[in-house]
Amino acid sequence: MAPIYPADHTAHIRQRLRSIAVRFLVGGVLAAVGAGVLALLGDVSGDRHRSVLWVAWGFDLLTFAVAALGLLATFVRYRIYCRRRADLNAEGAEAYGELRVRIHYG
Repeated sequence: MAPIYPADHTAHIRQRLRSIAVRFLVGGVLAAVGAGVLALLGDVSGDRHRSVLWVAWGFDLLTFAVAALGLLATFVRYRIYCRRRADLNAEGAEAYGELRVRIHYG
């Protein structure tokens, strides 16, 4: 009987990249919501708390920049994964086959 290997040895990589992308996407959405709240607070408060609002805007922009750069880095990592997927699947199948042999004949 011929050995049967799992079809996809790289699913864990895709799942990890997806969870990273979702995390950065949520961060970007929260930064956008924060920007909306800060805009409303700026209209309501006028000039009373101007320095606090400037600090909050800076923090919000920094948070959005980190989220955007994280999404960009995750996209680059996904493109690298796509280019190497065949090699990774072959290496995974080989490692799985060796493990099965060790378990069966060990």
